[in-house]
Amino acid sequence: MTSSTSSEPNSTTPLTCIDCGAPVEQTMAGIAICDDCLSTRGACCQEFGAVDLTKEETKPRAYNSPACAAHLFEEADAIQHITAEHRFYTASGARLDYVRLATEEIKITHTFVPKHLRGKGIAAQLMQAAIQYADQARLQVSASCDYAQVYLKRYRS
Repeated sequence: MTSSTSSEPNSTTPLTCIDCGAPVEQTMAGIAICDDCLSTRGACCQEFGAVDLTKEETKPRAYNSPACAAHLFEEADAIQHITAEHRFYTASGARLDYVRLATEEIKITHTFVPKHLRGKGIAAQLMQAAIQYADQARLQVSASCDYAQVYLKRYRS
């Protein structure tokens, strides 16, 4: 696994992949899945989710088709906001950092999405969350981050 994954070490029982049963060193968003199975889940699944992440005990769901990587993380990867740290983030390691300016404005300084989750619209979801926060607080939005600048130009102009 990459260093951007969250880990929940378990010293008593070895972790195994929910798909193939291979040994897994750490979980990703609370799910034990190996890199090979994660990368082969397909472009999109016919039915939502293979794992129910809404309960403490994570068990595979019975569906006709396996979930794609985007759906696998959809339930666990809700965007959180830590106002004091000026950060929006997800459990899988995606984040958007901003600074609060005295001029009733937030400036987005950095966006990051782990490599294996790129191209799935997560950065856009982080941007939408930041814009919604700014709109509710009646703040202007600017950016020094290249991605955020392009996003704002495309969707806020």
